[in-house]
Amino acid sequence: MTTAETPPAVPGGRRTGFVMLGVSAVLWVVVTVHAWLPPLLERGLFPLAVARVVVRPVDIVAVVVTMFLAGLASVFALLLLVPRWWILIPTIVVFMAPLLTLKPAGLWWSATLYHSVHSEEFSRLEQYLAATPVASAPGGTALPADLAHLSATGSVSSSGDGVFLPVWVGVPNGAGGFFLTDSSPAGADLGGVACTAPVRVEGRWWACGMPVR
Repeated sequence: MTTAETPPAVPGGRRTGFVMLGVSAVLWVVVTVHAWLPPLLERGLFPLAVARVVVRPVDIVAVVVTMFLAGLASVFALLLLVPRWWILIPTIVVFMAPLLTLKPAGLWWSATLYHSVHSEEFSRLEQYLAATPVASAPGGTALPADLAHLSATGSVSSSGDGVFLPVWVGVPNGAGGFFLTDSSPAGADLGGVACTAPVRVEGRWWACGMPVR
């Protein structure tokens, strides 16, 4: 039986709607937990081994994909379940979940955290670069397997008087990461965008295009 207020049920729609609601809720929980990881890692509340796995360039890609899938699942859940008023409120709660990812840490980690977590690898990378010529051409110079995870592209490139290690690469342009240089890399090219307000992280390592907390 149907009324003007209640649209005809779609075969299997209710069950599918609940499944999509559950999937979206789980995915948003994953994104929210990730957003709270940076301040916890920065306070040393997780073992270094965990931090080394989480704090990598591939991490942000995984989070963006997870957010996209969570949003898609939420839309499907809304389309299938909103006509039922008694499920509307929890559905709205699912949609409000992304707000929890905005504070206190945003979606990503700081340059300081990235460097401190991988300090041993940065030391080895500096030694490697001291003995290895670095290309300035697109693609740069590929890093060895034990250091490639530090870079979003698995490589480094020569930029001005230093070497650039990209942690993220924008589409169609822009990038952010670390410069190994004796002087400030201000004005250096970051994939079509100039480096502004670089911050010395430690020694000859400077961060540009990354949050610093």
